Amino acid sequence: MTHTTVGAPPAPPKGDDPLLLAYIRLRTHTGRLALALPWAVLLGALFFYATPLLPSISAYYYSGMTSVFNGVLWAIATFLFIYNPAKEDPLYLVSTQPETSLRKHSQLARWWQRLLRDEIASSWAGIFAILITLFPTTPPATCTGTLCFKPLWGGILHVGFAACFFGVLIYFALCLFRKTHPSKTGGTLTENKKRRNRVYLICGWVMVVCTALIVLFEILRLTGWQPDQDSVLANAIFFLETVAIEAFGFSWMVKGEVILKDGDDIQAPGYLLTCIRWISGIDDTYHGLRRLVGLQP
Repeated sequence: MTHTTVGAPPAPPKGDDPLLLAYIRLRTHTGRLALALPWAVLLGALFFYATPLLPSISAYYYSGMTSVFNGVLWAIATFLFIYNPAKEDPLYLVSTQPETSLRKHSQLARWWQRLLRDEIASSWAGIFAILITLFPTTPPATCTGTLCFKPLWGGILHVGFAACFFGVLIYFALCLFRKTHPSKTGGTLTENKKRRNRVYLICGWVMVVCTALIVLFEILRLTGWQPDQDSVLANAIFFLETVAIEAFGFSWMVKGEVILKDGDDIQAPGYLLTCIRWISGIDDTYHGLRRLVGLQP
């Protein structure tokens, strides 16, 4: 008895497809916001409010940069909510399993594939990002004033939502971003795709290690352990969160084809400078201003 194949892989969107370009730009802006968050709250609090380095990025909720902290997380959450790739990921493909196997496992397979799709995972990440702002961490010891309230359950919910947020981002880096549409490369990965996959792998595992250490420090803190204020451990969570968020942002910048795009020659003169310009948004700002004043269509 022969098995029939259900469906066939659809062709990926063309490189000049407006919808695909919009999602590429969406990934880029999500990455830029993530890369900027730690430095925005740190430098803003330092220069505008003379606030010294706080124990964690979340602690800036209780500083003068609370609007920036909440605003960036809500902006990232908004991007994640509307993120819905143009069906270029293999998880969107119609199943090519034998029809009898599909009948046997159809409900579970459909439920599992829906759960693992990009837009579902990104929606969960968006929800967790918002919950991080709604359930803040415990205020630092130096915090004074009416803003320094004791959060629900002593910040346990905040730690849980932050861990879930990073967990979804890890899933993106280690699983979803490393997928390749079979009709996009003819079954053979390009050299730059291999490099991008290595970047996703490194970023994913960096987030795994940092998230595990952050949870460990938070558990110790909730049990009553407090590091000496003069020791490097006093701000360990801030540095771990910064590294994890930078890894998240960089992986999304790479996925947005800012660097290591297929066809790019990474050994070409000026390639590194071009990458820095794109990551910083200088080129986007320049072209946006030209369009604003009518010098560019």
